This record gives sequence, C-alpha cells and structure tokens, in this order.
Amino acid sequence: MKIKGKITTAILASAIGLAVIIGGFSIFQSTTILESEINDKLTYLATSEAEKIETKLAEIESKADYVSSTILNSVNSQKIQQNKEYLLDYKETTIDNLIKRTAQMKGMKGAYFYFNPKLINEAHDVWYANPKGEPDKYQKQAETGIDSYSKDNEDMSWYYQPIEKKKAVWSDPYESWSDNSIVVSYTKAVFKDGTLIGVLGMDFEFAKIKGPIEDIQVYNNGYGFLLNNNHDFLVHPQYKQEQNLAKVANGALKFITDQIKGQKTGTATYNLDNAGKEMGYAKLSNGWVLGVTVPQSELFAQRNKLIFLLVGICLVGSLIIIGISYILGKRFSQPLEAAVEHCEQMAQGDFSQLMAEEYQEREDEIGDLAQGFNKINTSMQKMISEIKEFIENLSAQGEELSASAQEGNATIETTNDLISNMSASIQEISASAEEVASFAQEADSKAGMGQNNMEETLESMNQINETVEETVTVIEELDNTSEEIQDIVEMITDIAEQTNLLALNAAIEAARAGSNSGGGQGFAVVADEIRELAEETNEATDQISQLVQKTKTKSHAGLEAVREVKKKVEIGQDKVVNTNRIFNEIKESSSQSASQVEQTAQATQNLAESSDQVQEAAGEIEEMSREITSSSEELAEMSQKLQGLIEKFDI
Repeated sequence: MKIKGKITTAILASAIGLAVIIGGFSIFQSTTILESEINDKLTYLATSEAEKIETKLAEIESKADYVSSTILNSVNSQKIQQNKEYLLDYKETTIDNLIKRTAQMKGMKGAYFYFNPKLINEAHDVWYANPKGEPDKYQKQAETGIDSYSKDNEDMSWYYQPIEKKKAVWSDPYESWSDNSIVVSYTKAVFKDGTLIGVLGMDFEFAKIKGPIEDIQVYNNGYGFLLNNNHDFLVHPQYKQEQNLAKVANGALKFITDQIKGQKTGTATYNLDNAGKEMGYAKLSNGWVLGVTVPQSELFAQRNKLIFLLVGICLVGSLIIIGISYILGKRFSQPLEAAVEHCEQMAQGDFSQLMAEEYQEREDEIGDLAQGFNKINTSMQKMISEIKEFIENLSAQGEELSASAQEGNATIETTNDLISNMSASIQEISASAEEVASFAQEADSKAGMGQNNMEETLESMNQINETVEETVTVIEELDNTSEEIQDIVEMITDIAEQTNLLALNAAIEAARAGSNSGGGQGFAVVADEIRELAEETNEATDQISQLVQKTKTKSHAGLEAVREVKKKVEIGQDKVVNTNRIFNEIKESSSQSASQVEQTAQATQNLAESSDQVQEAAGEIEEMSREITSSSEELAEMSQKLQGLIEKFDI
C-alpha cells in the first residue's frame, strides 16, 4: 500500500474509531440515563396509581375502623354474652344504624356485621345491600341461619379468615349474589376483652378500583395491572383472575414474583411474546401489587432515534473524514512520492534535476528532506564534473604518454641501428689494429706502405671519432628521454593518487548517501571501480618507473663506456697523428711503434667489447620502451573505461 493510502487509512481508522467510541459511549450513556429515567418514571407511575387505589382502600379501612371502634366503645362484652335482650337491643339500636350509614358510602355495595353465634348460641346479623345498584336504595337483607356458620362452608370463609388471622382481610374480587356485580370485601373481626363480638364486613364496588387501572395509558401500548398478595392477577388485559404471575409463560416471569417479595417498589425487565417489556410496581398496604408495563420499543423509541441520529452523523462525518483524509493523504504523500521519484532518478545516474521549489520552501521535515536531496544532487553534479574533467585529463595524458613512448621506441630503434653500425666499425678497427701490429713488425721493410696505412688509419680514426660522438649524443638523448618518461610516470603516479583520493571521497559520499539508497550504492560501485583503476595505474607506473630507472642506469653505463671509447679514439687519433708526423722516425723506434700498436689493438678490443655492452643496453632500452608503450596503452584503456562509467551519470 502506498503512503497516501496508509495516511488516508490511518486518519480514517482513527476518526471512525473515535466516532465509534464517542457514539458508543453516547449511546451507552444515553441508554443508561434513559433506563434510569424509565425505571424512575415507571416506579413513580406505579406508586402514584397505587396511592390512588390506596386512598380508596384507606377510606374503606378508615370507615371500618370507625365502626369497629364505635362498637368497642359502646358494647358491654359481659352483658352481650349473658343477655339475649341486650344483644338484640344493641343490634337494633346501634349496629343497625352504623351498618346502614356505612352501606350508604359512595362505591359501597353493602355493609354487614355478623354477631358471634357463640355469644347466645343464636345467629344474628345486620346486612344492608343495594341489590339493584341504584343510589340510596340500600335494603336490609335477611339474616343468615346458624347452620351456615361453619369453617367448612366456603360461603362463610369471609367470616372465619379475619378471626383466624386476627387482622382485617381484603378478599379477591368476586361476583355479588345480590346484583351479580364484581365486588371486593373488607372484613374485620371485632374483639373486646378477648371476646369475639362479631365480624364487620364491607363490600366495595371493584369497578371503582378496576376502572382507573384499566384507564392507565402509558405511551401507546402500555397498561396497568393488579395482583393480589399471592400474585394472582386481579386486573390484566390479557390474563384472567385465576392465573398466577409466577406460572404464566411457562414460569418465565417467576423471577418477578421473587423480586416483588423482597421489595416494596421496583422495576423489572422481561420478554413476553417475543417482545421486550419494562415493568414498574408498587405494593399496597393490603398486599396487593399494582404494576405498570410498557413495551421497550416505545420506551426506547427516543433512544433508537438518537442511535439513528448518531449513526447518521457518524456516516456523514465518515464521508467528510474520508474526503479530508484523502486530501491530507494526497498533500502529505505528493512530496514523498516526488522524493521517491527523485531517488530513483539518482539511482539511475540522473542528477540533472532538482526537487521543486514548492517542496524546498516548506517549513517542515518535507522541506528539510527536499533541501537535503538538492544538496546531495548539487554535490554529486560537482563531483561528477570534477571526475569527468580528471578522466579527460588522464585520458589526454595517457595518449600523450603513449605517443611519447612510441616516439621513444622509434628513437631507441634508431639508436640500436647506430650502435650496431658502431659495433661493426669497432670490429673493423679491431681487425685493422691487428693488421697494424703485423705491419709494425714489418715496419722496416714496409715503411712506405706504412705511411699510406697510417693515413688510412688516421681517416678511420676520424670516422670512429665521429661515430662515437654520434653515439654519445644518441645515448644522451636516450637519457633525456628516460628523464621525460620518468617525469610522465611521476605525473601518472600523482594522477593515480588523486584518483585514489577521489575514489575515497566517493566512498565517503556513498556512505553518507546511505547504503540502502540507490544513489549510495551507485556511488559505492563507481568509487570501487575508480579505486581499482587507480591501484592498477599505480602498479603500472611503478613497473614503468623501475624499467625507466634500469634504462637510465644502463644508459649511464653505456654513455660512460662510449665516452671512454671516445677518449681512447682521441688518444689513438693523436697517436696516429704523431705517428704520421714522426713516420720518419718509425724505423728508429719500430720496437716502440710495435708496442704502441699492440696497445692500440688491445684498446680496440676493449672498445669492441664495450660496443657489445652498449648494443645489449640498447636492446634492453628497446624492451623497456615497449613495456612503457604497453602500459600507456593500458592507461588509455582504463581512462576510456572510466569515461564510459562516468558517462552513465547525467548532470
């Protein structure tokens, strides 16, 4: 993946990650707050509705307390057990009036007080009811016979329950026999001094309780319900009265009953009919439980809208971030791509272009990078130009050296020919000297012939002298040529040392450029090749220098020998002149002449031997000249190789 894609991906991933974190936290936080508010709201709603029902129940309980208190304050527990007339009188005067007024309460379907049949072994009661459900149409009902008083009689369970529990009891809703309406009963046993006087009962119209519960409207589909203290449904839009909360839905809601047992108010979350629901509940004083249930889809509708809004904002923000990250990625990657392209150009040897000014003028790391690349480029251009100039000079000097070597070779060949001729002449001189020796022995008899021979000898000596002088000149020129070759070799050595120094500088620059970059590797290769050529040049110049030194040594020796020959020739020439001048005295000093002739023959023999040495030295000089020529050609070839390598760079 290119750096532009990496930058875009990094920015996008960071932004989306941040958006997800913020969005997730917002959703979580809003959900937590919303759930808390929902729980508070449901609890408050259940509590407030329970308080409304509690108010109605409290009115009934308060009335019952008033009636029972009145009875306790007015009845004589001793007389009522012993005196039937007292009981009947108390019934007609006090109880009848109390029950009648109680039955006339709003919402009351009936009121009654059943005396304890054990007081006088007779059943007596007062019961006022409204069979037709008409206001203020309460009628006194017939009394119940004593045979009905039995714990086994289910119809009398309302009587025995408060006695056994010793507290007031609320019944479940049931159908009244008088008018078939649904009522709930509140019954309370009245004891005085430990004696059961009777049981007070009040039948309340259940519609007064059920109606407000059914009217509970929470959101669109929320509803209220009522449970008794056993968690049986008393009011519910779906379940019937005989159904129990812990048993419906295959016991899936039993955990709610366990929770209700330990808390007076609270909330619960459950699933029913594949729908999530939230419930708030509150216990009434009589043990009933009023609950409010709302579908989660309605409760969390605002949260879902918020989620959709946040998701939408995240999507829109992501699109915006994608655009921004693309622009930023492009802005950041363009200079880097330009730098990479510039590196590739330098790796291919192209140093002719610099990075654009727009990158150099940036005041950040990219600007520093562009300036650094351009500095490297400029340095490489300068170095390559210097190397090119050096190689051109080296090539020119190599060509000059080659030409000089060829000229020296030609000169040496000429010198060799001259030395060969000189050697032949010396051989002739040697032969002539021998003849002179024989002539000297016959000087007496052949004086005249000796005169002629002396003249010929004088002429030959003059020729020898000229030849020796020419030989000296040639050897001196050869010595000068060797000096020039030595100077050229020293110059090549200096050039090779400079080349080696340049190779070292190139290696240093390659190290600075970095071994991992293409440019650095290119400089390293060129530096190695330049160093190898410089080392080969040094070796060649060392060999040439040694050969030239040998040539100089031998040429000096040859020059000294030839000079010695010249001296000898001059001596011989003088002697011949003297001989010619005192030819007339030859006869008188023939013995001396013979001795001188023998010396001349010996000197001539020495000269012949020296001429052989000069000829050998000339051959060696010729061989060294060939080696110099070969070395100069190799130097020229190496210069061409360097030229070819450096031409790969474009500046």
